[in-house]
Amino acid sequence: MKTKTLLTTCTLAAFLAACNNEDFMTEQTINGPVAENGEVIGADLVSKGMTIYLEEGSADTRAVKGSWKKGDQFGLGWFRFDGKTIVDAQTSAVWNQGAAKWQSDNYIYANHIFTAQEDAADTPWETTTDVYQGGYFAYFPYESLGGVKKKVIEVNKAPQTGTFEEERWNKAFHLSALEYIAAGAGTENNGTLSVSMSPVPMVNTLYTKAIPEANIKNDEILKGMTITSMQINAGGSNNSVFATKATLVPKYIPRRLTTDTNEETRQAMFEAADNSTKTGSNRMLNEITYSSSINTSVDNGSNLDQDREIRAFALPTKNAVTYTTTQYPTVTVTVGRPGKYELGKFAININNSESYIANLKTALSDESNKTCLTKVLRSEAGSWATVKTGMDANLTLASFTLTSSSIQSLEQWNDLVSVCNALKANGYKFTNNEVKFNVTNEVIFDKEETIQVPEGLKVIVSTSSKGQLTIANIVTWPETLVGAANGTAKVVVNNDATLVFDPQNPAEINATITNNGEIHAGALASICTSTLKNLTNNGRVIVEYGAYVYPNSTNGVIAYIVTECTQKEVKHISQLVTSNKKGNANVNTLILRNDVIFDLHAKGEVNSSDDDRYEEGSTTTTYMADLKDINIEMEGASILTTGTNNKVNNIVVKSGNNNITDIQPMGDITVEGGVLNINSDNTPVKSPLYLTYGKTITTKSEGTLKVNTNTYTTYLKNYKPSDIVVAEGYVLYYEGENFLHEGRTEGKIETSTNKQAQSVKTIFEGLSSKQGADLSSEENFLSALNAYVSSNADPNDNQGGYVQFYNVMSDWLVSVGQEGLNKTTGKVALTKAHLALFTQLTGYNFTFGK
Repeated sequence: MKTKTLLTTCTLAAFLAACNNEDFMTEQTINGPVAENGEVIGADLVSKGMTIYLEEGSADTRAVKGSWKKGDQFGLGWFRFDGKTIVDAQTSAVWNQGAAKWQSDNYIYANHIFTAQEDAADTPWETTTDVYQGGYFAYFPYESLGGVKKKVIEVNKAPQTGTFEEERWNKAFHLSALEYIAAGAGTENNGTLSVSMSPVPMVNTLYTKAIPEANIKNDEILKGMTITSMQINAGGSNNSVFATKATLVPKYIPRRLTTDTNEETRQAMFEAADNSTKTGSNRMLNEITYSSSINTSVDNGSNLDQDREIRAFALPTKNAVTYTTTQYPTVTVTVGRPGKYELGKFAININNSESYIANLKTALSDESNKTCLTKVLRSEAGSWATVKTGMDANLTLASFTLTSSSIQSLEQWNDLVSVCNALKANGYKFTNNEVKFNVTNEVIFDKEETIQVPEGLKVIVSTSSKGQLTIANIVTWPETLVGAANGTAKVVVNNDATLVFDPQNPAEINATITNNGEIHAGALASICTSTLKNLTNNGRVIVEYGAYVYPNSTNGVIAYIVTECTQKEVKHISQLVTSNKKGNANVNTLILRNDVIFDLHAKGEVNSSDDDRYEEGSTTTTYMADLKDINIEMEGASILTTGTNNKVNNIVVKSGNNNITDIQPMGDITVEGGVLNINSDNTPVKSPLYLTYGKTITTKSEGTLKVNTNTYTTYLKNYKPSDIVVAEGYVLYYEGENFLHEGRTEGKIETSTNKQAQSVKTIFEGLSSKQGADLSSEENFLSALNAYVSSNADPNDNQGGYVQFYNVMSDWLVSVGQEGLNKTTGKVALTKAHLALFTQLTGYNFTFGK
């Protein structure tokens, strides 16, 4: 049956954590057989559930200060002192023999939670769990153990969520003397059980009044920072004195003495508390972790708009700290955004808070002083005491250190920028006008804006192994944001994102960059360094003249936009496309726009200009640089040549009306949009266009190819809905069956069977069997062949293979639109150029050296 029980105590909860009745049920996990009704078989049941009334008394508890609050909680721990298991009889005979005869068992077998039901001094405290015969102790604040476990004490584990006075009475660890609760004994006439317990404080509450200086309180940004923690550092030597973590040993908690008052029991508890962290045996704490500092978290919204009171709990210190005359303890107050990130730390020291630090030094070192923390502090009247006089800690900008070493979000980045601006506006001195930002997570810049940086400060950015700056929109990189010297700051430009370097700002980005989108490098920008070359370019980099770009490979596009073909621009292009020698922008693509007529043999400036970042003195450029390795993108432009330079690499047509005239592409031609006209101005016979063997002409995405001269390609791909139009009188040739025909076509498009090419290959390969054929080198071969052919020798004699090869080469040249070798005016010598053209158009390599 449920028994109403009265535990007559002086107190049970000086610093109880407020909590709601959702936590009403007590955890109770016991290693023993359990009956169907939930009772532990073998244990002596005292009561199924219990109600306790706490009487006000002389203990140092909240009951002395006023009413309990509904939801206040304390714990009642059941431990084993007798028998082999907890279900063995926990007898009064063994209890009365004392700790020396008890079992050594530090586990708590039931951790009853009692919750105040009303806002009143005489509120009932209830639990619904079974209470068994045995040894008990009361403690508060209540803490769930999660099963049969040892009671581990961490006095600063719970954060400060209220005011100092509230915390002093709600969170400090209290412990009662041991009480033996016997089954069927001590009941009153009304069936209640009368038991007395007297919990006492086991800790000192250290008081700190944090006082922000006036310019902090008056600045909207600075006063908005929130105190999140405080650390007290002992300093000096012999200083590992703070017991930050310990395990309770129930058997060595003093037993309640049966006297008319609780004074003797309380005195025994005081002494046990003072000695609990000292060396020696029979202490009620063991497995103690000692440290030279204690930390308390603050989660009560303490901004810096006013003075704030911070508490820290400390078990009696292990010993007195040793100090020289110049050694002192220190305190650090951390500010930030609670639950998010840290913004900085204030250092409290002898220079800015003399009385506070001096008093703390006394408390840690002078055992003759009544404030010494080697014991739990008490007033002369015997009540629990806290020193508050002279404990003002001044928070000054001169003692502030920004925390920018672990940036994990854009919010944090921008917040730090705002704090830096506020600090500088209030006279804070940054060394060398620099600040370091280290990113430890992915910080995503996803708005179309300039990356925020503090005004007037250089920001040196670095990243950890998991950190990176991700560009996810059109984002401008500011001039004052630079990568750390080692170049390991990781920057990723997402697909469809653009990183912009303003042409007016000398922005430098010494970082490890992965570009999957587009980078716009202004004229004064420096993208990576010539030493590290740590740009991985999977996308596009658009440069202005003057930019430095250093990729780690030839992947991706590095492009320069051409809108005119002046002598100055020709010089610029020559500087850019030869940058692999000069170390400039490493341009591999030219973008032609605005109806520019681009002459591959145009003349360039010779004189240097004072504002040229690339030049050191004059340049020797007289004509356009060789562009055979440079890709061309066309957006409404024309390419021609007025001289011998006629080669480019790949051509991609994007938009507009475009023309190429007597140009030799070394790569592919792709028409993605707009119109490309393939022309020839040569007379009387227009020159055909020959793509290098193995290359492709492609039309797609509504692009149109207009062929106005004979054109030869290995592969032809015509995707929907693109067009190919071949002018009358001309043919677009492709090899074999290499024509993908999906889009619209008009005019002659034919396969180039080219039997003459096969004859050239067959006869050349048969020359090795001909006596006298010299294949030792290309030069010797041509010399011998031309000499033999010019002598009108018989093609059927033992060197007749020369003549046969000469004749089929002549026929092949005619078949591809060139002039033949056999002319009415005489025979023309076969040259290296003829052999090279054959190789270019057929992919066949003549082998010499035999």
